[in-house]
Amino acid sequence: MRAALVTPSPSVTAMDRPGGFGYILPIVPDEDLMTFGSTKETLMNATVDRLLMCVVSLLALSAPVVAHHGTAISYLMDQEITLKGTVTSFKWVNPHVSLHFDVKGEDGTVVPWAAEATSPYFWAQRGYNKNAVKPGDEITITMRPGRAGNPAGLLMKVMIGDKVVLLDNQ
Repeated sequence: MRAALVTPSPSVTAMDRPGGFGYILPIVPDEDLMTFGSTKETLMNATVDRLLMCVVSLLALSAPVVAHHGTAISYLMDQEITLKGTVTSFKWVNPHVSLHFDVKGEDGTVVPWAAEATSPYFWAQRGYNKNAVKPGDEITITMRPGRAGNPAGLLMKVMIGDKVVLLDNQ
């Protein structure tokens, strides 16, 4: 009989060797661990897994589309209201520019209102910027009222004095 030198494979560590050094025993995989069922069954499981991943991915990607509302759902597009008030804030942020203002009623009570507008990109393309209105500005605003009856609307036009400072002509 002839002795053969066995060289370590990357999967063999010093812990796998008797005494940590000396002779190296080859590692033979357990046959039970390598049995995954038939090739057909393995391919079917892999296909089902991939299909499930695709469905989950598509659902996750479509969530923002479903979440976005349509303008006609939130506002009465066939009505307009015009109010006079004082700007409390003007937010030039995505996804919608918003203008908040206080309206003083005839009885002296102050009602906070909000007007939603399209994106900052839309307004910038028409020459407007975040400095169009500032807190404290006295404004006259025309907007489409909200369907819920709350003090909110879709911004159409904002005037300071007789100067138009914001106009959504769409």
